[in-house]
Amino acid sequence: MGHNGLLENKAAIITGAARGIGFGMARVFLREGASVALADLDAKELEAAWQMLVAEFGPDRVVRHALDVTSESSAEASVQYCVEALGGIDVLVNNAGIVSRGYVNETPLAEWDRVLKVNLSGVYVCCRAAIPAMRRRGGGAILNASSVSARMPDAGLSAYCVSKAGVETLTRVLAAEAAPYRIRVNAYAPGVTRTPMTEDILAARAEQKLRHISLRQFGDPDDIANLAAFLCSDRARFITGAVMAVDGGTMIVEHPWKPWDHTVDSGIAGVSSST
Repeated sequence: MGHNGLLENKAAIITGAARGIGFGMARVFLREGASVALADLDAKELEAAWQMLVAEFGPDRVVRHALDVTSESSAEASVQYCVEALGGIDVLVNNAGIVSRGYVNETPLAEWDRVLKVNLSGVYVCCRAAIPAMRRRGGGAILNASSVSARMPDAGLSAYCVSKAGVETLTRVLAAEAAPYRIRVNAYAPGVTRTPMTEDILAARAEQKLRHISLRQFGDPDDIANLAAFLCSDRARFITGAVMAVDGGTMIVEHPWKPWDHTVDSGIAGVSSST
């Protein structure tokens, strides 16, 4: 299994790997030949995810480690564990994230701080921990979690949207700073994807959300994971500082499924010449 995979002989650490997109990435990375360190704050879900992947891929290429991305010492410990258990670190995926809903005048500063600390500072902390190990390895790839919300923000999601916009800018800065060490840094920006984090949205506003998606469907974790595997592989060796949308064409035009009124198209179809 994994023969000639995209990530053959790569060692990867994935944060927020216990469920959702992170778990999907771990499975695809293993399928593509990587060794994977699962990192997550939820010890119970982390153990369950590890057991599922061991049952599918065996115990040799998958390990797990508790991680709090808001703690520098925790991030350093997870990277060190990955280096010791897998022989090094070639790939870091900063997938861990949280969402909080509420208008600005309803949201305490502490809640704003909590979201930015996990979603934005967590990326900063984990990159600081991993880059020295990647430099010793001779290079690597870092992939950060942005969101369609970074460029198409929504009312009631100020902290989340701002945190993801920050991730995109941080990605570009890190890409420039890490380039001399042959470390590439990119980001992925999912649209609405079927995960535990979006269950409430899909239950309450599925049809409303679909109206903004050109492909008229929601994403699955594998849709994100397949892109991630490519971006973290040597086939993407000339791609850095990029933010890749994986959103089914969310709002590529103002109203992707707007009915076309054929009675008013005469002035749009072209300009007729008169003699």
